[in-house]
Amino acid sequence: MLTGTLGLAWLLWNRRKHAAAESLSRAGWCAVLLALLWARQVFNQLRYGLDWIQGEIDIPTGGDEERISLLLGIPRWSLLAASGLIGVIICSVVVGYGVPALQRRPLLIGASVGGAAGYILWMNMLGPYLLP
Repeated sequence: MLTGTLGLAWLLWNRRKHAAAESLSRAGWCAVLLALLWARQVFNQLRYGLDWIQGEIDIPTGGDEERISLLLGIPRWSLLAASGLIGVIICSVVVGYGVPALQRRPLLIGASVGGAAGYILWMNMLGPYLLP
């Protein structure tokens, strides 16, 4: 989340340069990709929400956010929900305002395909063998 926030700050800092451009520079793409690390929080929220709806878990929670919430004495789902909402807002701002209109569709297609492939590759193929 810190890295994503730094990417968002970098993108906003240089927004005037990107606003009039038809395409982003390499530095602009680096800022976008760093800012989109917030998409992990959105994915976590969706994944645990779907697990909860399907009855696989009793309360939609997730990893570090759950542990931090319990340490702070707040409901275990609260940090997950808050970070998921913040992630949706940040990703929407980055795609809507940080990426030129002509480059939005390729970005969304690439991010969707790459994110799904990366999840499947790590969670089903490499992850269980590298981190049993």
